[in-house]
Amino acid sequence: MIFLILLLLVVIKFMKVVNMAKNKQPFDRSLSRYKFPLELLHSDLMGPTQALSYSGSHYMLLSIDDFTRFTWVYFVKEKSKVLSKFQEFKLIIESARQRKIKRLCIDNGGEFTSDKFFSFYKEYDIKRKLTW
Repeated sequence: MIFLILLLLVVIKFMKVVNMAKNKQPFDRSLSRYKFPLELLHSDLMGPTQALSYSGSHYMLLSIDDFTRFTWVYFVKEKSKVLSKFQEFKLIIESARQRKIKRLCIDNGGEFTSDKFFSFYKEYDIKRKLTW
C-alpha cells in the first residue's frame, strides 16, 4: 500500500513538471532598450583557435545587433586584420540596413582599442561601450 502511495506521488509530481513545460510563456521579441537596428552592436574577437577554418583563419570576428539579435561571423586570418574586416562589415551592413552603426559594445581587448580603431570610431562617430 505504501508503495502505491509513493508511486502515485511520483506520478503526480511528474505530471506537474510536464504540465509546466507545456505552458511556457514565449520570450519577448526584444528585451533591448534600443529601438532600431544598429544602435548598439556587441563585437568580440574569438581565437586563436587550434584548428584552422576552411579559409585558413585562426580568428572569428563576432558581431550581434542588440535590437534584432542578428549575428554575423567573419573569419580573420590574423589579429592585425580585425580593423579591415570590421570596416568591410560596416560597409555591407550599413548599406543593407540603410542605417549607421551608432554604438559598439566591446571588451577591453587590444584588437578594438588600437589607435587605428580610435581614429575609425572618431571618423564615423561611433561611440564605444566597454565591458569587462
